[in-house]
Amino acid sequence: MNEQDHASINIPERPVGTPHFFMWIQRRRWILVSGGLTALLLAVQWPIFKEIAYSAIGVPAPKDGIAWRTDYAAALAESAKEGKPVLLDFYADWCPPCQAMKRESWPDEHVRQLVTQGFIPVAANVDADGIRGVAARYQVDSIPRIIIVDAEGRALKTGTFMFRDELVEFLKNKPAAKQLESATHQVPREREWR
Repeated sequence: MNEQDHASINIPERPVGTPHFFMWIQRRRWILVSGGLTALLLAVQWPIFKEIAYSAIGVPAPKDGIAWRTDYAAALAESAKEGKPVLLDFYADWCPPCQAMKRESWPDEHVRQLVTQGFIPVAANVDADGIRGVAARYQVDSIPRIIIVDAEGRALKTGTFMFRDELVEFLKNKPAAKQLESATHQVPREREWR
């Protein structure tokens, strides 16, 4: 290379006192920002993405060991007899957050113990004909939806998608027996499922 070749190479000057590292970051900041946002999205939504991947490759969800009922009226009668509230889990097979709970939250040993000892659990698939009226009664407008009801069907507590630890807290803090007997919150009348 001769002196003329060096003159034709266009090397940007860096401002005096600016280290090379900061210049490198400044030139690539949009890559760093988009990479950081992508990493944040993956971290926050990881259970959903994982469930989509498991479903795509056909990996079945683990058994949770909970004796889920599907008959709402029978569960209310059992609730009156046993003195336990009913735990309604509104879900759908096509719903990734619902399936993530089925894979990650419900199979947990602590969750299983809390559900089997303290509740009459009902798995309520919103796509099933018999459940649409129940979903309308409790105004279920998004899923997953977890609702604790007393033996007369009065809603006592409601929740949505929960990770294992959140679900444990939700189940631990169930209404006391006196609250079950004196629940005054009336559930709205049934309306057609939309």
